[in-house]
This record gives sequence, C-alpha cells and structure tokens, in this order.
Amino acid sequence: MPSNSSSNETVEREIRNLIQGTELGKNETAANTANIAASSMISKENPNAGTEDMCIKLYLKNGMYTCTNISIIKSHGKAFPKALGEQLIRELLSTHAVEEYVERDGKVVLNRKGSPGNWGSFSDIMVSDMPISKFGCIVLTKNNVDFRFYDNMNNMISRAVYVDDDIFSMTYTIISKESIREVIYTNSELERPLVTMGVKAIRVSGKDLNLVRYLNLAEVKEVNYSNSNLNLDNNLYEELNLNEMLKLFDFRTTQGRRYFSTNIRGPSRDICEIQRRQQVLFFFRNNNINREFPDLLRIVKKIERGKISVGEIIALCQVLEKKDSLLRDLVNTAKKCAERNIDIIKEDIIYPLQMLDFTFATKEIREKIDFASEKVKCFNDTMNELQLKGEEIIKSKKDEVQRISGILKNNFKEENFCIKIRRGDYSENMFRKNNFLEKSVLKSGVIFQTRTLNNLEREFECLRDLERKEEKIVINNLIVLLKDSLNSLSAFNTLIALVDYYCGLSDKLNDEEWCVPCVYDGESNETKANSHRFMAQDAFHPLVNNCIKNDISVSFTILTGPNTAGKSTFLKTIALTVILGQMGSLVPARNVKFELRDGIYIRSGASDRYGISTFMREMKDMARITNMCTQKSLILIDELGRGTSYIDGISLSIAIKEYLQTKNALAVFATHFTGKNEKMFLEGQNIELLCSEVVDGIITYKIRSGIADSLGIEVAKKVGFPQEVIATAERYLNE
Repeated sequence: MPSNSSSNETVEREIRNLIQGTELGKNETAANTANIAASSMISKENPNAGTEDMCIKLYLKNGMYTCTNISIIKSHGKAFPKALGEQLIRELLSTHAVEEYVERDGKVVLNRKGSPGNWGSFSDIMVSDMPISKFGCIVLTKNNVDFRFYDNMNNMISRAVYVDDDIFSMTYTIISKESIREVIYTNSELERPLVTMGVKAIRVSGKDLNLVRYLNLAEVKEVNYSNSNLNLDNNLYEELNLNEMLKLFDFRTTQGRRYFSTNIRGPSRDICEIQRRQQVLFFFRNNNINREFPDLLRIVKKIERGKISVGEIIALCQVLEKKDSLLRDLVNTAKKCAERNIDIIKEDIIYPLQMLDFTFATKEIREKIDFASEKVKCFNDTMNELQLKGEEIIKSKKDEVQRISGILKNNFKEENFCIKIRRGDYSENMFRKNNFLEKSVLKSGVIFQTRTLNNLEREFECLRDLERKEEKIVINNLIVLLKDSLNSLSAFNTLIALVDYYCGLSDKLNDEEWCVPCVYDGESNETKANSHRFMAQDAFHPLVNNCIKNDISVSFTILTGPNTAGKSTFLKTIALTVILGQMGSLVPARNVKFELRDGIYIRSGASDRYGISTFMREMKDMARITNMCTQKSLILIDELGRGTSYIDGISLSIAIKEYLQTKNALAVFATHFTGKNEKMFLEGQNIELLCSEVVDGIITYKIRSGIADSLGIEVAKKVGFPQEVIATAERYLNE
C-alpha cells in the first residue's frame, strides 16, 4: 500500500509512548496501562474503530502482543502471547489490514503488514488448506476491462484483458475463481458492482492505479491470464458449500487439501486432461505410500523473509530426507500397476522427483546444526572458545550456589543466576550480613543474588550475545543456501500435494456408491446417441445425511414440487456431480454420463445478500447468467420470480425460459408454478417435466415424471386453519 511518512511517524510516536517503560508479559500493571493508552489512542486515530476499513496495529515485545484496538483488548485481555496473537492475525486478515510493530535499537518500527487480498509479510502464518487470497487492480478502457491480480505466495501478477458486459459478468467469474479479496480502481462505475461481488473495493487516484507501486512490489513476475477451466462463481461456492467437500476425502496433508480446494474452484474443460486424471486414480488405489508431510509453503515463505528458526531448519531437513522414501514408494507402486498408468505417473510425478536433489543442502544443515539440542554446532575456534568460557561460568555459578547453600538453613530454589527462598525464611540481618542483593519480593517468595552471581550473569549474557552473533552468521549462510533452492522446495511441495490429492480421491474407488463418470465432449457420437445430456443412476448429495438416491435424466427440464420436497438438493446434486467429474474425481452415483460443460451457473433464493433487495439480486444474477451462458453451460435456477409480483414473476420466468431454450443449454428450473395459469411456463418444445413424488400427502424425495400436486391447502388443514377458510381456498382454487 502507498506509504505515508507523516502517518507512519505519528503511529510510531504514539506506540512508543504507549509502550514506554512497559515490560509486556512481566508486569501486569504496566501492560494494563499500555492498553488503556491504546484504547484512548484508537478513538483519536479512527472514530470508526471496528469497521472493515480500519487497520489493526499490534505491538510485539518479549513474546507478547498488545494492541491498539479496544474490542480486541476486551476479548483477548491486556496482553496476550505470540501464539495467540498469530491466531488472531489469521482471523483479522480476512477482513482487516494488519500492521505489526517491534522495537529495534530503541525505536518502534513497522515489522510486518498485510491485508485480506495481500497477506504480505504475514504469508508464512496465513498458509492453510484453503485457496490463496489475491489482490486485484481494474482499469476500464473504452472497449475493454484490464484486470491484473497479485498472487503473494508465488510473487506473480496475472493479467487479463477482455470485453465485459455492463454488469461485469466475466469480472465476477475471475474474482470468484481466483479468490480475489481486494480490488483497487478509479472509475466510479465499478464501485457498486465490486461491493455486490463481495470484495473490498478501494478507490484510488489514477497515479496509484498500479499494483507494483501500490503494493511496493519488487522483481515481480507478470504473466497473461488464461482461463481454461470451468466457469463457476461465488453463488455456486456458497450454495454448494464446496469447502465442506474436503471432509469427504482422505487427504492427509495441508498441501493436498489446499490443492483440492483450489481445483474445485476451477475444474478442467479439457477432456484429455480429465481422462488423464481418471487414469491416475487407479494407480493410487490401495496404495501404501507414506503421505505424512508438513506443508513446506509456510517454511518457504519464512526462508524468503530470512526469518526461519533453527527448529524449522531441522524440520525442513528431515522432510527433504524423506524425498527418497517417497520416490521408492511410488516406484514400488508403479511395478504393480497397468502399463497405461505408469507412463502418466512417471511423467507427472516420478521423473520430477528424481530430478530434485537436496543432498548438499541436508548435508550442510547436519554439519552446522546439532539436531538433539537444536543449536548451532561449535565448528570454529571462536565458537569453541565461547563454549569453554560458558562452561567455566556455569562451574563458577555452581560453586557460588554451593557456598550460599551453606548459609541458608532451609530449602531454596535456583532460578538462572538468582536464588529464591520463602518469605518466611527472609531475614534482613542475614541479607545485610552476607551482602545478599534483593531482586524482587513476591507473595511466593524473595528472589536475590550475590555480587558474584550478578557479575557471572553479566559475563554470561555478554557471552551469549557473542554466541548469538556467531550463530546468526551460520543461520544466515544456511538461509542463503536454502534461498537458492526455493524453486526446488516449491516443486517438492507441489509433488507432495499431487500424491496426497490423488491418494485421497482414489479412496472412493473402494466405495460402491461412487463411480468414475463418463465425460464426453460435443464432438463425439454420444451427443447424437442421447437426447439427455446428463444422466445418472442412484445419484445423491454426499453432504446430506441419509440422502435419497435418484435416477436422473435431464436436458431442458422443469422440476415442480412443494417446499422441502428436495428440489434444491436435486439441483445441487447435478452441479456437484459435474464439478467433481470435470476435476477428474469420482462422483456420488452408481453410473454417470454427461457432456463436457464450460460453465455452471446457479440462481437460488438463498443467495440474497449485500444489502440489495431480493428482486434486484435475482435480476442481477439472471442478467449475468443469460449473458454468460452458452450451449455447453449447465444452468440451475431455483424459484425464479419469487421476489416480485406474481404476474411479473411468471412473465419473467417464461421469457427467461424461452431465451435459454434458444441457447440450447442444459438447464433445470425448480419451481412452485404448477397451476393452470402457469401453463405457458410449463409447456414448450423439448421441455421435460419432472416432479417431487408425494404419496398420500407424504413427500418421498424421489423424482418422477409429471407435474406435482399442490400441497398448500393440505398443509393448511394439518396446521388447523378454520374450515371456512379451507373451503374458501378450495373454491378459489377450483375457479
């Protein structure tokens, strides 16, 4: 984000005043004072504290955080440990910009900052199994939309230039697929659409409308964006609850789950790629491959920042040493598989693994670091000398403690270079006589030193400072070595993700309720042979408990039925099956066949949001769908026309139905319109009518051919309406 030196100086000055003289985590009263000061500071700095536009400022000292936000102070206390602070940062960065300040050389400085769309220096703690958030920039020209977005994890800007409609349908598709959370823009025409799309819209001046300059990026790679995947949008993600699909598969690594979460937002449109992925699943069936690997992406981001610890270097080394074991598992599995699968696995996974060589890096790490103690080894004269001096100081300390034990009558506790006794054992005369130096008097006891212990402590701290400087040189040299291997580390992490991803999906090959779908393109004879372009046997929604299975055969279909009859679940089952099928995954059905889709568009009444009326939201969604859909799209519409008057609703429904028929798209409408007045909506050339089955007034959740009977009056009878009301309603119905 653009720098503002005056603002930064103000922040530094106020935070410096805030924490002056404070030892966070050691002195509760001081921490309390600091946070009270922070509370008053927040009201001066931003009267709209707590809003999404606000930047949350955190101060880190002695492993403890304090904050300038009064609501966080109330919920998390006066000061909180670093681990809790990092958890809080992960939550805050979903909606707020966050800045972390530390003290260096007596001066408060900005250490890290990030925002929902650009995690910045917080990227190492933000890594999870969800897709990576991105930051965008939109420029409108006379005829085109110029859309750039930044991927912080890969340090890459992607650029798309395209023609869009007046409601920015293509822009919405890209924002949804790429998880873009923030967008900068200048044209006021973009403000309302961006807010409606659910992103944080930041209007800037023309000179700031540059991602590299706005985000202060350096040496960033720029590539052209190519959307060769199935078009989905945020409506679909929310309606289908796609994030919950993770729990259906046996993924064992964070990177495997993240790979799935990313793939499900953009399944393939390449029939050859889909069939290739299906073949790979059989390779990993019933495998014994060890998939227990930590996520290297977090460590990679720490290496980039130069902030990796000794423990993390050790963990990285141990992971890299498991590469050969993973390779052996894959090779052994390949020996048992059909020939057609082996070539794919060799090309995609085995050969790339064989090309990765971490021998030199792991050897250097083991030579420089003692894994048992998690400390840098003494490998030069300076470090050996420092170690010997340290041992001499510790021996002198033990001698002094032994001398003190002869003076004290009762038990005592040794704390570093201090002695702690019970308050009842304290004697002023004894302390004066033996020149004991009081350090602190607590409820739990009295802590003191002798001059000898005090001098030894100072010598030891000086020694430790020298040791830390020597250790830092070693760590920095290892970081330089690891930075040269960043591409290889990222490649290894991707290969681990692929193995876990395919192993997790292949587990469903042993489930009789799931199958490998037959996905065909429009060039094959399948289209001519089947009038219905989506067919499934015993299909079900995998996230619905005890879901009733249905045989599905639809092309352009109108589904009728009462509320809670399973119409929405039926639509979602079709959508999920297509998404999983075009990912190359198994699908929840006994047998499935459908033509390759280029996009899935859904409109459901449950997707109302963003502070606009139900009808306006519905019309915006339908405008986007009618503009974006093609003959190869899947369109699912639930209760169209519910947000306006009956006559307007039925008229719009008929018009949209007839328009989509001209597109020859695969479409399924779920509706309440079943009466005589809705005849024009229900009839038409090549329209198939399905309904939710009702037997003796009981919904069976099975789908059959025909038009559903209305249950409105039956329900009114069951809940106890007066008989005269029921009679009047039946008379009007018959008329």
